[in-house]
Amino acid sequence: MKQDKSIDEITKILNESGVSGRDYFAIMENKTVTLPRQRSVSISDRYDEGLTQYGNFSNLLKNTEDPALMQKFGQEFKRREQDKILGKSEADKKFASMSSIDKASRIMENPNLFNTYLGRGLITDDVMLNLINNGFKQTN
Repeated sequence: MKQDKSIDEITKILNESGVSGRDYFAIMENKTVTLPRQRSVSISDRYDEGLTQYGNFSNLLKNTEDPALMQKFGQEFKRREQDKILGKSEADKKFASMSSIDKASRIMENPNLFNTYLGRGLITDDVMLNLINNGFKQTN
């Protein structure tokens, strides 16, 4: 851990933030603590399994009895079709999941990405406001 503060100051900050004793020592010794995880099955995973099993989207819907799941499959189908039409890559999807401030700072670092992301519908009003507030000038 970077030592710009004294150990007492660091300890106070960690205590106020509710860090457990085990995590406190791991942080102080600059070690990582792995968190136990249980991966849940996402709608995307279930959609892929269903397509594999039933062949196409219409057969998948015919064999799905839960109306809420049918609706989620429909949303997943629509999202994937829109991604195909807009030509979104995995990097674009990662960009879309970032906060508007992070998106704006990424565009400020790489201004040539602005038109690309704008064309793919990844720049929201919040991102535009952050760009304007940071003095971004669009280049053509």
